[in-house]
Amino acid sequence: MLVVRASPEGEELEVRDREGTLELSITLTDAGPLVRLRAARIELESPETVAVNCRRFEVSATEAVRLQSEGGVNVEAQEFRAKTQDDIHLDGAMIRLNCEAAEKELEQAAAKTAPEPDACRAL
Repeated sequence: MLVVRASPEGEELEVRDREGTLELSITLTDAGPLVRLRAARIELESPETVAVNCRRFEVSATEAVRLQSEGGVNVEAQEFRAKTQDDIHLDGAMIRLNCEAAEKELEQAAAKTAPEPDACRAL
């Protein structure tokens, strides 16, 4: 069922299922559109980039969060914190800490064919 409303507060478009449960709503407000979507499962698929640009991005899951990539994963921030009630597991051939400067030194050293500096702490 499709419902359209216009009021002094804004305009609203609703899509409801046969029982009347709200599945999709788009509300046009003075601050901009507000989109709400309710579904059993939501999938986004694109042959190119899917980009989200916002002031703040929050994800809340009751069971688990999983990120998977066939390529690399980069996280960049002014500060990064990880907190868990149990263990933190980092599995890899080598765990490197504070290596950005060391990687630049390695590139410069390779260009000069000088011995590689050991500036990176490996765990």
